[in-house]
Amino acid sequence: MVRQAQRNLAAPSLALDAARCRVRCGETAIRLTPISFAWLAWFARRAVEELPPLHWKRIGPVEVEAFLSEHQAVLNDPLADDQHPLLASRRKEGITKEFFDERNSKLKNELKRILGEPMAMRYMPQRRGTQRLAGCALALSSQHIQFVSLEDG
Repeated sequence: MVRQAQRNLAAPSLALDAARCRVRCGETAIRLTPISFAWLAWFARRAVEELPPLHWKRIGPVEVEAFLSEHQAVLNDPLADDQHPLLASRRKEGITKEFFDERNSKLKNELKRILGEPMAMRYMPQRRGTQRLAGCALALSSQHIQFVSLEDG
């Protein structure tokens, strides 16, 4: 109980390992589906680069390509080039409201299953601001995010 309370009070940290589709949220390692990993990695890179929050209506070709780059990296398929069906269809369709909401929801469910809802929310893209087109971003600062190789275990 004391250990859990300490974990809840500790500053959140996020480590991402694309080769294994694993993240470490604080002290807890989680294997994500490739697309959920890519989604989280995309938001994490944006946080590290201190880019503004994203609203689905403001996602253009540059943002789509950044997401597809993360997705391609985790597909673990030597044939995952620009013509890969998952990448080509997303490039054609872009990131719609439905896709944006679905990816956020599925990532939340994957994290929540292991971390519980309060902890999962620390690592989720969250709405930033109150204006109508407020975008989503991670609440983590760049110094709390690392791209690393996590050991199996």
